[in-house]
Amino acid sequence: MMGKSDMCLVGKLLTRRPFNVEAMKSTLLSVWQPTKGMQVRVIGDNLFVFVFGHVVDKRRVLLNGPWTFDKHLLMLGEMDPNI
Repeated sequence: MMGKSDMCLVGKLLTRRPFNVEAMKSTLLSVWQPTKGMQVRVIGDNLFVFVFGHVVDKRRVLLNGPWTFDKHLLMLGEMDPNI
């Protein structure tokens, strides 16, 4: 059985420069094209949770990296279900 964390990835954008979070969200949506949509939640400094509507989209994004935004690396990883 899948839990909510099975639909999520945690991401950290490696930059110290300010950036437009909304532009990052729309760019990633455009590039990743999740079939069932995706939500992005800001949880810290340059730290995000990407909530996918379908686990296949999450797996595809995780396997097809590394990803960048505005020439900065976006590190992605599985979400710990215990947090």
